Amino acid sequence: MARAVLFSEDKALAARLTADLAALGFEAELFSDVDAGVRAIEAGDIDIAIFAGAPRTYAEFIAGLGGASRTLELPILIVISPQAIEELAVDSPVDDLIFTTYDTNELAARLKLLISRHPRPAESEKIVIGGLTIDARGFEVSVDGRTVPLTFREYELLRFLAGDRGRVFTRKTLVEKIWEYDYLSGTRTVDVHIRRLRGKLGARYGAMIDTVRNVGYRFSRYDPPESHGEM
Repeated sequence: MARAVLFSEDKALAARLTADLAALGFEAELFSDVDAGVRAIEAGDIDIAIFAGAPRTYAEFIAGLGGASRTLELPILIVISPQAIEELAVDSPVDDLIFTTYDTNELAARLKLLISRHPRPAESEKIVIGGLTIDARGFEVSVDGRTVPLTFREYELLRFLAGDRGRVFTRKTLVEKIWEYDYLSGTRTVDVHIRRLRGKLGARYGAMIDTVRNVGYRFSRYDPPESHGEM
């Protein structure tokens, strides 16, 4: 499911957009506070940023996003009223805009075009989640500075799940991506590797690999609680 960060102080418009985005296959996170939205953007796994409000507020919104390193990599869609179009500064960093009188077909078309023109950035060399570090260059994983010895398949499985946090992957998909269509051991081999991986990561980070009943697995999008020392 694609993910959108939605900024709006207009509750009625935000509710309408959230419902329409859900119908189009988007999971929308609504923010009225720009700083909170910036943190969501920096966490990654966001496909588009949407602003719905007055042009004067949009200027403040853009200023607030200035500290987000990933903002320039995301397409930005603005939703404004037809009457307010002339208030929008000509140099505003907008990838596209749509009026509040839009219909869902128009919204779907604009979203599809924007995302196709702004593919997600290349995978970072490192994935850092609290005290967990996955180093793509060195093929190493560490927890709180301690190297975790993983097999190649375990490493690839962890990197794949943690690289798209919150997304659920079926066992079949994981076999296709990690084992490259090697079905000799069947999809149950994923369960074996997940069990071993959880054990090696320890209780705190192993618990971040969620089992989705009758579907598969995902890596939690929520950071782990502060550690008070593992036994």
